[in-house]
Amino acid sequence: NSGIEALGQMIMTINELSDFLTIYFCTQGIALLLMLARLLKLFDFQKHLHITVKSLGRSAVDLLHFMLIFFYTLGCSAMVAHLMLGAMDETFATLDKAFNFHFEIILGESVDVFAGLLTDSSIVRSDIEYATLVMYSFFAPVLIIFVMINMVLGIVADAFGAEKEHLMAANEPTVYADLYGYFTHLRKMIFSRWPSYTG
Repeated sequence: NSGIEALGQMIMTINELSDFLTIYFCTQGIALLLMLARLLKLFDFQKHLHITVKSLGRSAVDLLHFMLIFFYTLGCSAMVAHLMLGAMDETFATLDKAFNFHFEIILGESVDVFAGLLTDSSIVRSDIEYATLVMYSFFAPVLIIFVMINMVLGIVADAFGAEKEHLMAANEPTVYADLYGYFTHLRKMIFSRWPSYTG
């Protein structure tokens, strides 16, 4: 009994250490993201480099509103998939599996599941089940990929266009102009080719 208890204690310790390691990696990831945000803020010295950060800042409120609608739509779509296809495939058997499936569609990882369901001849389906499967196989990728994701591009592109207009109106020097001026100044310092006013 003492050996079994010691083994159980070791397993509990391993699980606790695994949890601590997971928390550590998550903390490090958040710290790196914050550091990245801080580094992006440092590009403020050059307006043409800083335009990307300003575009994201301008579109932040609209992106937040979009994310609320996006996750609401994703949840509703997962619920529909669970009700329509949950009895046909294990992928949609529960709401969390259906939600993960729709999230993976964004990454292009789960589209083949639809192809497998449509081409699997080993499963006998009624005409209504097949029509439901075909309808949803078309509806989900079109809604999530071609409509919702492209709206993100539209929001960011609109903010970028507005920032680009402000930048052009301000007539700020480009990165090339700044670099050319810097190296010209450096060359004159090295070779002492400054204009002389003493003679």
